Amino acid sequence: MRYLIAGHGNVPHGMRSAVQAAQRSKITIDILSIKPSGDEYKREFDNYVKCFSPEKILVLTDILLGSETQYFMYRIRQFPNIELFTGVTASLALALIELGEKYGAISAFQAEMAVESAGVLMKRYTAEGR
Repeated sequence: MRYLIAGHGNVPHGMRSAVQAAQRSKITIDILSIKPSGDEYKREFDNYVKCFSPEKILVLTDILLGSETQYFMYRIRQFPNIELFTGVTASLALALIELGEKYGAISAFQAEMAVESAGVLMKRYTAEGR
């Protein structure tokens, strides 16, 4: 299984760095950084998927229904080896990648549990307390 973190600007770099720092084993995580202008990411994404097809590719994006996510959702029809998760935080990316490494695929139930466990890790703190 391959892992691709896609997002705008330096977000993919930061998310990959955070996930790799928390990992026990060093898993290769590829990134696709989307520039503010242009559609070159579409060509880069298609080339990436074609290069590794038919291997399963877990694609993680940061912005729920962002422009790249919408394009990737469209491309799933042509590339059934893609599994897309969107609105992903570093905690969720780590959980999903670890599931992919352990099981080679992620079931709907496992995905729900990963989302729930990542949500449990999120807390709000203010000067007044929680």
